[in-house]
Amino acid sequence: MGKKNLKQFVALFLVFALCLTAVVGCGKKEADETKTSGNTDQEKQEDTGKDADSSQSQTKKKYLIGFSSKQASNPFQSELIQGAQQAIDAETTEFVMLDANSDAAKQNNDFEDLIEMGCDAIIFVPYDSLGLGAAIKKAHDAGVILINIDNPVDDESAKLVDATVVSDNYQAGQLCAENLAKALDGKGDIGAYTVPTSLASTLRSQGFFETLESDYPDVKVVNSQTGVTGQTDAALPVMENILQSTPDIVGMFGYCDTAAEGCISAIKSAGKLDQIKVVSVDGSTDGKVHIRSGAMLGSAAQFPGKVAGQGVEAAYTLLEGGSVEKFVYVPTEWVNKDNVDSVKNFLNE
Repeated sequence: MGKKNLKQFVALFLVFALCLTAVVGCGKKEADETKTSGNTDQEKQEDTGKDADSSQSQTKKKYLIGFSSKQASNPFQSELIQGAQQAIDAETTEFVMLDANSDAAKQNNDFEDLIEMGCDAIIFVPYDSLGLGAAIKKAHDAGVILINIDNPVDDESAKLVDATVVSDNYQAGQLCAENLAKALDGKGDIGAYTVPTSLASTLRSQGFFETLESDYPDVKVVNSQTGVTGQTDAALPVMENILQSTPDIVGMFGYCDTAAEGCISAIKSAGKLDQIKVVSVDGSTDGKVHIRSGAMLGSAAQFPGKVAGQGVEAAYTLLEGGSVEKFVYVPTEWVNKDNVDSVKNFLNE
């Protein structure tokens, strides 16, 4: 082999060697990249699975339940709110309360707000039993569970309500009539205070008047007047009018304890506490104070915590796809001096 041929051979060998090295190197790099890429995809899948498991473990079913109060400052209404709050499962449920403050227009707006918030259920105490029809229909059409407590709505609106939980108001009126009549030995002229916007008041009055008429015909309601609300300051001037026009009455039906308190204030100012026996409905803390002092004969005790609690339970049952009774009536109990300390119907007693 000549020198020239030898040089050509060496050059070709070197080129071949370089190409072989490049091919081997590229193959190794691709294998490494493939291996690395495979591990990355697997790790991503594992990480994604871990994130999903973590998300599932942290996610809880969450409800938004609204409460529309007719007047939160009223002691009995405050008890209803507290009863609902105690029955709410705080771990799964957000609870929001709006107060109409005895304003029918505001309560309609409150319903609008609760619907806009996305409430799954609304528990409500109507200020005006006849004035929530449009708001109830809108909530019903939006798929909101509706639970009416304490004061029932009118029959047409009730058809759109999923459940109604109220005290047995007719029975409460009966208890007032029976115990007042017995205290008056079955005869005497009396007065009455009612609130026409409330079906609860209407039922109490009906139970009271009908029981007197059928069982105690000699106890006569000679002066029945209406007020705007059951608040003390609303009842006081009405009672003053009753006393001016019928000063010889010996009994008074006060509708609810806060209204009865207004009646008692007017009776006390007139110096007639010994003359007029007052009966009422609620069995509230303040009402019991007047029972103990002798200013009030007695009161048909309601159990607001139980009413509100059963309303919340009904909401949860319906939200979970169950069924409930359309109407639930919670019995009342007569409270007087004999059992005023033993009847524990309010949450703080």
